[in-house]
Amino acid sequence: MRLMIILLVGLCGGMLGGGCRTMPAEDVPTALRVGVTPDYPPLVFKQQKRLTGAEVELARALARKLDRPAQFIELRWDDQINALLTGKIDIIMSGMTITDTRRVRIEFTEPWLQLGLMALVRSRDTAKYPGAIVLMAGDAGVGVQKDSTAAVFVNRNYRGINSITYLDPLDAPYYLTSRKIDAFIHDGPALIWMASENEAELAVLPYLMTADMIAWGVRKDDDELLREVNAVLAGWRQDGTIDRVVEKWLPLPRGLVKTP
Repeated sequence: MRLMIILLVGLCGGMLGGGCRTMPAEDVPTALRVGVTPDYPPLVFKQQKRLTGAEVELARALARKLDRPAQFIELRWDDQINALLTGKIDIIMSGMTITDTRRVRIEFTEPWLQLGLMALVRSRDTAKYPGAIVLMAGDAGVGVQKDSTAAVFVNRNYRGINSITYLDPLDAPYYLTSRKIDAFIHDGPALIWMASENEAELAVLPYLMTADMIAWGVRKDDDELLREVNAVLAGWRQDGTIDRVVEKWLPLPRGLVKTP
């Protein structure tokens, strides 16, 4: 009886083992870990606690092209580059503008979008600021996101400005309507989105203050991923994928956004 039990256990173990074969480790695709800061509608944001936006759509499409599952890792904006350099993520896809300062630490893919900084103000104040020089040279209190291109732009070009407040972009409408600031400087598409959600109180001044390129960041030593992503981008430019995504998520007036 004891021998029979041992034989049955061995047989069942063999059957279970045969039914639980797994793919060899080297054949399992590694996830494409995408760093995002979901505070930038319509590029990267949340609706009903779900990530969405133009770059989220492109990230999922990129992962499919690379035959890798997409894994989104939410980070604070000022933690993005460190997370990339320490290997916590593989790529930054979160509305990042190409700058010489950032190029010192990371490599950028080919750009997929051209846009610029604009200003969000209270609707009743639009006539006060017919141009960027008037806005920045006056007594306006300006808000910007910390460590953003807007912060660099304001500090570098308008040192005589009355006051600068660093805040989360999602808090900008509250700071404006409560008169804690007079203008919020940020990327145009995000501001137009904010204005559409607060159209009775807020408006975007109708001029660009800069011309910037949006791209995705990778580590300098990740040559293979850089080549793969640039190849996908080249294909998307030819087949119209980028244009379709931009038209879907950023139906803005001509000249405010462009695809390179």
